[in-house]
Amino acid sequence: MGDTKQDRCFTFVQVSINPAYQAKEMEYVLRLVGCKGLVFSASFKTQNYYQMLRQVAPDIAQCHPGSVVSKTYAGGFDS
Repeated sequence: MGDTKQDRCFTFVQVSINPAYQAKEMEYVLRLVGCKGLVFSASFKTQNYYQMLRQVAPDIAQCHPGSVVSKTYAGGFDS
């Protein structure tokens, strides 16, 4: 790893979200951990996580993949 502008160092911390959570519970957990980024499947069984996330942060619908930022959250959901 050098010292050029292209070098990046990332630290990932996994926070599991109960698959039974609904939108309000998801919002609480995301705020509690100070979430800066999300990696998730679109759905699991009967849960549609993307739709849940849109309920929590409706402004993400206008974002492009890889550039998701929500004004709902101070730090945003940078992906």
